[in-house]
Amino acid sequence: MSEKTQLDQMKVTVPIRLHFAVLNKNTAADSLDKDHLQFKTPHTGKYAISVDKTSSVDVKVKSVKVEKPQNGKWTLKDPTTVAAEETDPRMVSISLMNQEMVQDTEVAITDFKVTKNTSKTIPFSGTASKASIPANTDDKKVTGIYEKAFNVTYTLEMVQPAADTPSGS
Repeated sequence: MSEKTQLDQMKVTVPIRLHFAVLNKNTAADSLDKDHLQFKTPHTGKYAISVDKTSSVDVKVKSVKVEKPQNGKWTLKDPTTVAAEETDPRMVSISLMNQEMVQDTEVAITDFKVTKNTSKTIPFSGTASKASIPANTDDKKVTGIYEKAFNVTYTLEMVQPAADTPSGS
């Protein structure tokens, strides 16, 4: 008798771009950070990794790489560098899955696993610089910048679901 070999199928959906907005400084008297531009993630709940119910495996995120796209205008730096920046409104720091991202460098991720037939939202936050957002050509004040900033590449690992582990082995 021969045993049939079955290939595992990983069926997963991941967001491949980061979308966020950098808005003008909050000048309200009660603002905690009046000196910095505001970093906003309007689609926070939509940044999720989803594993299809027909997937034969769970998924673990091993690493994430944030890359500047071709003709990209944004720069990703560490929070300290961004906090001191006063001229470039397109310089930001970003944290994904509770890890500080480094531009064009793979960053190891620990403990981010998604089981089949579920989705898990990616914790996503950032910090903007102290720069000012320039006015547009009509000399009207621009309130914010929202454009494609970075591409994201994930390294995923297949993980056997606990319930599917053969008994007696």
